[in-house]
Amino acid sequence: MGIKALKNLKTEFTVVFQKYKYEFLFGKKKPIHKKTLTQVMNKDLKRTCKVCKLTSNIKSHSFRVNVISNLLKITTVQNTADIIGHEDIRSTMVYRRYALSKE
Repeated sequence: MGIKALKNLKTEFTVVFQKYKYEFLFGKKKPIHKKTLTQVMNKDLKRTCKVCKLTSNIKSHSFRVNVISNLLKITTVQNTADIIGHEDIRSTMVYRRYALSKE
């Protein structure tokens, strides 16, 4: 159901991100700064967890951990580092603790 709802917003995404190039997003004519966007997302996730009475502390980085962990399960550390943009695979190796199999 969520995927269908997102697909129905394709026109809106096209208008906001392609036609107007962020002109009306957050009231600015340029993209919001990455750090500010992360702070806004984390604040919203915190409120959402509170409203839904979730004991988890979900943050934007949780999604990154999930994606990297899943990549590490299906491909090499070097390929994962290339996909996510790590120049040094030692940064990627940190995420291996999340990708351990249940065996």
